Amino acid sequence: MAPGTGLAQRESELQQLAGAVERAANGSGGFVLLRGPAGIGKSSLLREFMSGLGDSAYLLFGVCDDLASPRPFEAFWEMAGPEPRLLPALRTNDPRAVFDVVMELLGRELGPTVVVIDDVHW
Repeated sequence: MAPGTGLAQRESELQQLAGAVERAANGSGGFVLLRGPAGIGKSSLLREFMSGLGDSAYLLFGVCDDLASPRPFEAFWEMAGPEPRLLPALRTNDPRAVFDVVMELLGRELGPTVVVIDDVHW
């Protein structure tokens, strides 16, 4: 990691996230939960990780916001910008329809797909 990024003590976590993408590229998808107290830099770590993906993975990113009135599937609505196939399923407000589209996206053979939902607890 380049000096001055502010995440110099997070190389291990970045390597673990990169390892998950590599395993996905080799056909072994997985799930990573990044947790910790508020303010320790989880979102900064995710931004650093996502900026380093480049073309190595297809990224779908969404945030759950504590400042707005939540709506069902909030983070997935954000993902629908770059991935419009989500829109019809989201409009039905049917969890199964959204799940089916997300699973389809994860199963694409174009390389690994990384789904990041930041602040999912909101």
